[in-house]
Amino acid sequence: MLPKSREAPIRMTEWEMKLLSDIFRVILKEITCDEDKEKLAPGEMGINYDEGSLYVRDPHTGELFCPNSIAHLKQILSKYDPVTNILNADRVSGVRFYSSISQLDQLGISLSADSIVRQMEYPSVLMASVEYENYDKLGFPSESGTMLVYKVDPEFVTATFYDNRSYMLYNGKYNSFTHVLEGWSVSSGFDSDFIETEGGGDNATIRSDKVLRDLDLLVVRVTEALNPGATIAYNDSAPMPIILPNGNPLKTTIEANNIIMLLYDEQKKSWIYLTNSESSMSSIVTVLNDRIDAVRHELAAYKQYMDRHISNLRKYIDNQIANITALPGNIVTKTSIYTAAVDSVDTINHVTDFVPGVDKLIVNYNQTLLRPDIDYTVETETGGIQLKGFTLAKGEILQFIVIKQNGATP
Repeated sequence: MLPKSREAPIRMTEWEMKLLSDIFRVILKEITCDEDKEKLAPGEMGINYDEGSLYVRDPHTGELFCPNSIAHLKQILSKYDPVTNILNADRVSGVRFYSSISQLDQLGISLSADSIVRQMEYPSVLMASVEYENYDKLGFPSESGTMLVYKVDPEFVTATFYDNRSYMLYNGKYNSFTHVLEGWSVSSGFDSDFIETEGGGDNATIRSDKVLRDLDLLVVRVTEALNPGATIAYNDSAPMPIILPNGNPLKTTIEANNIIMLLYDEQKKSWIYLTNSESSMSSIVTVLNDRIDAVRHELAAYKQYMDRHISNLRKYIDNQIANITALPGNIVTKTSIYTAAVDSVDTINHVTDFVPGVDKLIVNYNQTLLRPDIDYTVETETGGIQLKGFTLAKGEILQFIVIKQNGATP
């Protein structure tokens, strides 16, 4: 007969439990109070039939734990999302930790970098890998990378993205007023702020307070789609075409809200469109190498020009000396240097050792011989010269060579 009340349940005696245990080897020690738990030996298991809980004494540490307690089940259920059937992120001291984007991919919501941030609880941390071929449509900087987000509240969010392909770090641009992740900008040596296009289609403009220099790399957010062959003007400059690293024109559409990198090529007056692929990033090195080669050619050509010019200068001086060699007396050359102390100098009051009407004067400016009465005139009264058509800037130098014939008179 069953008991009428659970107030005094029928308990098996120690002898009965030992007997069944010896026969079936499955009977556990019954736990009815805390004292029973403490009596469990290392490696021994007990059961509380009222709670439906098992208790185990760890044989190594002696710690008592309950693997199927109600508290343990509640902890598991707190992480489970019945809508997505996903065991969600861990929660430690009130902060939720996400380790997979799939934990935030709820039904009925299109996945994007912005939707991931908006679905995160707060305070929370996300560190997850990103592997998407259509990454540009989803608003990621690359098809392969690691996304790190700290969400303190809807107004304060920081996000970074590490590109596994190009090894570049991107900073997320989060709008704390609209609670939207608007895009990404390049970190690691580049300007942390990006600029936006104005207009779209075949012609667009980008504006910035910075002076555009050759090989500047700009991070640009495209506000309206750019067509193949589109041009972009910088401030009020002439429109310049977008080209690929191989020199071909842009043949595909750049959709709106994409963050792109443009390398300014001053020589070609164009924008080199760079993606995050290894080949595109190496194109920067290729352009730099081309520029280095061009500079080398220019220096070589300039050296040949200077060698010819110096040779002509020597011949000119030799000829001047030869012209007066036949005259009585000895030939003596005196060399002096004049350095402009201020800007806009056009008058040198006196040339050292120069006697107008007696001596021959040669004036050298930046390895260029100045022509008498064309580039300068001699002041006969002061023994100086007056420059014509140009002036000296502070620090610029004139070299004077005075050819004297000892014993000569004016």
